[in-house]
Amino acid sequence: SLLRLLGRALTEDDVRTLMRGLDPLGDENEMFGDIGFKEFVELCDMRLHSEKLYLRAFFRDRFRGASSNCIQPHLRDVAEALQGVKVNVRPEQVERIALDLGHAVWAEFVTLVHETELFVLAQRCRMMEKQRAWERAGFTLEQVSKVQELFDHFVSKTGRGLRAEELLYIVHQLGMTSRSRSDEADMEATAYNGRDRSETMSLEECLHAARRFLDKKEMDARSKELRAAAIAGIPHDELDYFRTFYKQLIAEDTQGNKKDFSYFALCRGVQVMGATLTVERNAELEQMFKEHAVSSGSSQLLHLPFPKFIVMIGSLFKADFANLRTQSARKDEELPRAVPSKVKAISTTSKFMRRSRFAR
Repeated sequence: SLLRLLGRALTEDDVRTLMRGLDPLGDENEMFGDIGFKEFVELCDMRLHSEKLYLRAFFRDRFRGASSNCIQPHLRDVAEALQGVKVNVRPEQVERIALDLGHAVWAEFVTLVHETELFVLAQRCRMMEKQRAWERAGFTLEQVSKVQELFDHFVSKTGRGLRAEELLYIVHQLGMTSRSRSDEADMEATAYNGRDRSETMSLEECLHAARRFLDKKEMDARSKELRAAAIAGIPHDELDYFRTFYKQLIAEDTQGNKKDFSYFALCRGVQVMGATLTVERNAELEQMFKEHAVSSGSSQLLHLPFPKFIVMIGSLFKADFANLRTQSARKDEELPRAVPSKVKAISTTSKFMRRSRFAR
């Protein structure tokens, strides 16, 4: 949320990569914990540095410019370059700001003498976009348009603003997040934020309430992942490999809906990790799946959310299900013997997956 206020609408993966860079040699189990003001400033500096490197590469490689001669890129190409640093502006907006900065613009081509001018242009565009992003609560123009359409529909029928339950309907209707049992209570808490619950919300208030709600959902999901990793004995810095594995199994599941992690995806996963599924083992695995799985909305199909998948993988390794731990250990004998057995087994599997087609 703070990075969004600073004009940097980063994805969860972007933030995770940044935080990993704070202390690459530190304890991976503490890397994703609370960060203080000093670490936050360092995080911002790291992001600023990476953005400058990106723009410098664009200036020199894409536009064929160097520090000693100027470039004349098309405004459309400059706008494309700015998208790489999370600044979403149109070519005509780039032109207006470039003219304000005193750059020559002719036939939709802008003259930039030095790469630092591209940095300054990016910063000015970000300042303009930051205000607009705040007004949109970090949502894209397309998302705002869809929210406004449904908002206007409710207002035309009721003659008033929206209540929390109506906003929740819009969030679910637009597919911004998956449904969960705590959604109603969470939306009420974030939407009213201490106000009288008889009050209704304007469009702008709805956008910011929805953003707070989605931020909370994201933080809650991350907390569940970290708790699951602790139970399974998986170091936090290896979660991304398991997430890649998890998503790839869903994508390759010919029996499922390509959205949820089904029992067939689990069977494929344990086989990839070295297990041999006999008829008896298959029945055992299916029973374990049912114990960990949750229903999938209105269809009532059972599936494993990512945290549940992590916990189940830990359980399978702890029990050495179908010689899973034994087979994985044979695939990689590079870990030191002093590592605890549960962590060693999980780490071995993670390293195996890094070399497999799932991690590529």
